[in-house]
Amino acid sequence: MCFDGVLEKLGKVIDIITGATQSDDTIYGGGASHVTGLETRGGRLSLTPDALIFQSHGLNIQNKTLTVPLEQCANVATYRTLGLIPNGLRITMKDDREERFIVFGHKIWAEKIQKAMEESGGSRTLEKLMGQ
Repeated sequence: MCFDGVLEKLGKVIDIITGATQSDDTIYGGGASHVTGLETRGGRLSLTPDALIFQSHGLNIQNKTLTVPLEQCANVATYRTLGLIPNGLRITMKDDREERFIVFGHKIWAEKIQKAMEESGGSRTLEKLMGQ
């Protein structure tokens, strides 16, 4: 089984545990944490043809759904959490806001988001930070 398949199965297990759902038009999805300042919320990240959607699970204090339309995305980049762990995903919006996520397989996520951005008419730049 390839690594991508292992990540997909792990994401399904996380979905069952947390009760997160996936829509029929999901291109890619899996367990993730949304990083906002000092808070990190666990849940599920889904990529659709039009948006990146984060659904927090019921174990969080703040349960919110975040929808990031791909047409508003300017850049997607990978980074190392705490400067060490290669699992960070940074989405920069056209208005310079950033959304950060911690995911399994951050390079796979970046490639899939980049492809979806190109197909939706978004940015065509894939910036990789810290030599990744």
